[in-house]
Amino acid sequence: MSDKTGRKGELRSAALKRRSMMDPARCARAGRDLADRLRCLMAPEDRGSARGGEGPTVALFCSLPGEISMQACLTSVFSRGGRVMVPKMGSGGQVGWGLMKSPEDLNDMHSPGGWRPKEPAGPTLGAQSLESAGLILVPALAIDPCGYRLGRGGGWYDRALLHRGPNSLAVGICWEEEAVSCNLPREAHDLPVDAIATPSSFTLTAAGRARRTDVGS
Repeated sequence: MSDKTGRKGELRSAALKRRSMMDPARCARAGRDLADRLRCLMAPEDRGSARGGEGPTVALFCSLPGEISMQACLTSVFSRGGRVMVPKMGSGGQVGWGLMKSPEDLNDMHSPGGWRPKEPAGPTLGAQSLESAGLILVPALAIDPCGYRLGRGGGWYDRALLHRGPNSLAVGICWEEEAVSCNLPREAHDLPVDAIATPSSFTLTAAGRARRTDVGS
């Protein structure tokens, strides 16, 4: 399904305008609710590859203004002995990941500016390092029932998800009103997520039902 009409751009502009008016306190509350909803997925016994007895590897993202806060999810993973990977976008086209050692690392994160999220200091892991993550949380401005996302237009996560492991669970994160009932415009490079998580719901997408039989909706 081509987006020759620019419908993606129209939807993206409307979503960003709506998010620009979002109350930060609501974002923080929503983040705590989301962490409670995803807690079982972030438990060591449920997700992640076995790595010498360590907890799971979870790929998260650093929230931008208007997005659901990831602070509580970070804390939840670390409290279970897991490790956290977050995007390091480099020039914007580069796909890389950085490791966080604790939630306090957020206080020392580098901000590239513009629309890009904060990034941790330290070395950049290659795109293939995503194979180690059993759970991948992906930001979205909207997600449809098939699992296709409306992102911010750079295609970074579509390139990143090419390197996910075969048993990973990719979960799109959005607000309740952004889990839409109709199909979003899509292009050949777009990759779907397996599930949609909002502060109040968790639902497998059509792509997720086709890939996974061990996660309930």
